[in-house]
Amino acid sequence: MKRLNLSILFIFLCACMHTPENPSKRTIRRCTPVIEEILRIQDLREELNTDIAQFTKRYQNGEFNKEEYRTGIEKWLQHENALRSYVTRLYDEAYKTRCL
Repeated sequence: MKRLNLSILFIFLCACMHTPENPSKRTIRRCTPVIEEILRIQDLREELNTDIAQFTKRYQNGEFNKEEYRTGIEKWLQHENALRSYVTRLYDEAYKTRCL
């Protein structure tokens, strides 16, 4: 959670650099949920990418067969595609509402 809080602070600081004035408390309240959700999804995607890299390594070490590997890759890809689509919508919303 500490990483998430630092990331939120970083994003707000970067967003503020693009505006002539500091964001209001209202803007911060309005934007915080979408930014937190973006960061949560991006952290999850990073974890899943680490997991799939380890999964591939295990396959290369002969821990399971090609069909099991293919099934695992397909599940990961479906999940990754869904998360990517979702976070893209969140980014679009954040830009549209001038949170980023």
